[in-house]
Amino acid sequence: MTSVSHSAYRVIPLLFFPLVHVQAQWPTSTRTDSSLHINYGISGRMITFDDGSSIISHGVENTVFVQKFDPEGYRVWPDIVVAHDNDSSDFLGGSRIVSDGSGGAVLLWEDYRGAIWDSINSQYINEAFYMQRVDRDGNVAWQEGGVLVVPPDSGTKAGRVASDGTGGAIVVAVEGGFNYPGAPNRERLFAARVGPNGTKLWDVTLESSTNGGDLNLYDVDRAGRFVYVDYGDSRYPPLGQHFTWIVDTAGVAGPPPWVGSFTNVAWRDSVLFSIGGDPPILEKIDPVGNVLWNSPIDQDTCLSITGFLMNFLVPDGVGGCYLLCVDEDSLLRVNSSGIVSRFVFPGIGDLGGHAFGDGVGGLVAANDDGLAQRYDSLGIPLWGSSPITYQSDPENSYFEDYWGDNNGGIISTFWAISSSLSAQHTGRYGEPGIVVTSVSDDDKNIPQRAFLAQNFPNPFNPVTTIRYSVPFRSHTRVKIVDLLGQDVVTIVDELKEVGNHVARWDATAFSSGVYFYRLELDGVTVKTMKMVFLR
Repeated sequence: MTSVSHSAYRVIPLLFFPLVHVQAQWPTSTRTDSSLHINYGISGRMITFDDGSSIISHGVENTVFVQKFDPEGYRVWPDIVVAHDNDSSDFLGGSRIVSDGSGGAVLLWEDYRGAIWDSINSQYINEAFYMQRVDRDGNVAWQEGGVLVVPPDSGTKAGRVASDGTGGAIVVAVEGGFNYPGAPNRERLFAARVGPNGTKLWDVTLESSTNGGDLNLYDVDRAGRFVYVDYGDSRYPPLGQHFTWIVDTAGVAGPPPWVGSFTNVAWRDSVLFSIGGDPPILEKIDPVGNVLWNSPIDQDTCLSITGFLMNFLVPDGVGGCYLLCVDEDSLLRVNSSGIVSRFVFPGIGDLGGHAFGDGVGGLVAANDDGLAQRYDSLGIPLWGSSPITYQSDPENSYFEDYWGDNNGGIISTFWAISSSLSAQHTGRYGEPGIVVTSVSDDDKNIPQRAFLAQNFPNPFNPVTTIRYSVPFRSHTRVKIVDLLGQDVVTIVDELKEVGNHVARWDATAFSSGVYFYRLELDGVTVKTMKMVFLR
């Protein structure tokens, strides 16, 4: 049997599509000591824009820094922008960041200005929330020192921030203060908005309790005119309940919160995907709060252990979303019409950690061991049959975080032993430091090598699906053969263009047993796989 290595096909698509590979500022090395140095400090957080540019915020002690990078990793602003610097503020370090809607960012941070120091326990017992806006040109737009959102006398705070869509932001947080001078002796879940000119517009209380630890904020998403606040309340038996408050961007809260919502995620700040209920239902909600569709989700599947640390729901970039219920490498995908399908994503069970939509219907998954893979919407790996290594020495980095680049790639930020706050980028074709330009949307999922996926389901009765990739225009055959290697049936026999394809075999007329299926390109066998037909 003649075989052809995958690498033999890797560069052939370049003969037909004018891709421009740009050697960028992003390093091509996967070692942390060769990564892109951002600045001293820790707690890097990032937002990415549709044009591939990104803004990274970070900080240390009493200073909040921010810098913008173009798609190639070059600094857009000549110098690091200092969003806040005050020797008396004793800044906690790090800041949350959202887009201002016009190429800049709004930052939120916890600040000790005016806080009370507990000398016995050597810690502050309360803190304030401040915000600052940095516009697309790197100018600090609001008042020096930031806008005070909530003063320190109301206690300690833990919060999230969402863009308001007009240049300002909405902060949602749990705060609580007990047994100190001026303490409110209560815990409060609240939302507050700062407008585009830096003026605080409103502050609304959603829940309150006289006990500390009752309220837990999970996440905040804005979709159109509404902010969805996902939180838990331990006052409800047996172990606390999950709720979602809905707050209008005008500051009006209500109706009463949803009960039992598992998680919410917004796509482009305009559409919300929400899964909740028992049995669970996945809903898609438009910008004005209308339910576009609702799809039942199999409860056993939904509650299976995912292994993913974040992003249980991931928008696919084309109107649907993924449910990261990993079950032997298979995932649920719900398309833009609400139809639920299960596909095999080879190897994704070992990539539990972080996942992002690639913007064209596919998925990028990465783990903390420095491995990543990109899949198309049918689960076909686009970076080869094995995950690529985007970081070869993860043991030398700390405080890692991961971000999709909105272009099929992944950016990781981390504190490196050798260079403080740093970043690494892997582009849409799985090549560290290489940015591909001049590519139309139709070309984004061009396979880089021939690929034959495991059929699904397997074992099957009587129909199974076979997915395969063709990296160059070729006469393509998919053959079914028996244990003796004799041809049983040819299910594909035609000229195929570059791309990812699907074939289905209905074995109703055949006997149960073990079969093999083979992919041939221009008469050359690429790969053979085994499958089992059980009646």
